[in-house]
Amino acid sequence: MSCDIWCVIIKILLDNCINNAFQKLFVSKMVEAEIKSWLTPALRKENVSDFSVKILGNSEKGDGYLGDIIFLEIAGEKHYNLVAKCSKRSKTLREKSPVKNAFLNEIFMYEKVHPTFLQFQNDHNCEKPFVSYPKCYGSFISDDMEVIILENLKKSGFELWPKKEPLSDLENLDDVLNTYFDSFTRHLKSLGISEPELLYPKSEFLKDWKKFCKFGILMSTLLMKIVSTDKDEVIDIAEAAEKGKGFTDSFRNEIRDKDNFKRRMKAIIEHVVKNDLI
Repeated sequence: MSCDIWCVIIKILLDNCINNAFQKLFVSKMVEAEIKSWLTPALRKENVSDFSVKILGNSEKGDGYLGDIIFLEIAGEKHYNLVAKCSKRSKTLREKSPVKNAFLNEIFMYEKVHPTFLQFQNDHNCEKPFVSYPKCYGSFISDDMEVIILENLKKSGFELWPKKEPLSDLENLDDVLNTYFDSFTRHLKSLGISEPELLYPKSEFLKDWKKFCKFGILMSTLLMKIVSTDKDEVIDIAEAAEKGKGFTDSFRNEIRDKDNFKRRMKAIIEHVVKNDLI
């Protein structure tokens, strides 16, 4: 092959490399600019106006179905480690599933319910107010997307539990319920209620548990399949929607780890029957 032909080939390869690099840089800058547009009003509340954004990564496949997580490092007048929880943008998916309402409900919890409840606890001189949730810096809402800006709890040492491992043995559920009720009554006392057991007796608490756990039992069939799904089997529900599949169709795929699914469901069904929950 002549030298001239080699020169042409090398030039084409270099041009492609340059074009690809430019495209990646362009896309990266576009994404960064959009993220800054989400963060600007949120950080303005923190008296931060001049800042740069570094994208550290995304959540792993299977960590979220209705949305995606972007891990961010903010540098400037102050330093922040944040996550942007973003809803799926697929118009088809948003028409077929409750993506928008799910995110709007979560935004309402972070921006209205949590601050109101915290103020209520402070007004009643609660010694240990309930604040076991990440700080919300703000939200962004548009016609095709919702974003929630939260503190990155991984920087405080929190990690996702391995999804194929149960959090607790169902045999210990009575202990969990007792601990929850005891904690709840102590919190009521800290709010100035001298006899919380009269306000909400344990018998009523257990009746409510038996009534409302039915939704959890119903949902467990879907959730146990999700936690038994390997990463490479996870269906992108936005892509599935664009291909004409319904929302529930995305969860009808076969999975390899059927043993885990059967084992987890077996424990739930046995517990439900044993305790007459349905």
